[in-house]
Amino acid sequence: MDTVVFIHGTNAGPWTMANFAEYFAGKGFACHCPAYRHHDPSPSPKDEELIKGLSIADYVEDIASFVGTLKTQPILIGHSLGGIVAQKLASCGLASALILLNGSVNWGILPTTDHERELAKMKCPRF
Repeated sequence: MDTVVFIHGTNAGPWTMANFAEYFAGKGFACHCPAYRHHDPSPSPKDEELIKGLSIADYVEDIASFVGTLKTQPILIGHSLGGIVAQKLASCGLASALILLNGSVNWGILPTTDHERELAKMKCPRF
């Protein structure tokens, strides 16, 4: 059985991927919708304070830690910010396949800002 990990976007939570997970589970896939820290079920005003200072690297670490608990490399499906996280995990060898849904930064497109260039320099997480 193939495993699929759905990775949500900014200002969202696992609930945004629930319809996809339900559909794929019905087709026989093992589906997971992990949350970034302070995003489950959805960022609240209290969580917004805790989110300040976090970066995409933190979210990559969150999902990499979850993927590390799986028995097989999953198919990663990332939406928006989740597309960035999925690309980084795939570049670290943590995916069997990659699907991007409206990814914030698509693979192969050169970065246009200093911040985007820094994303490419992130190191693979250790878990």
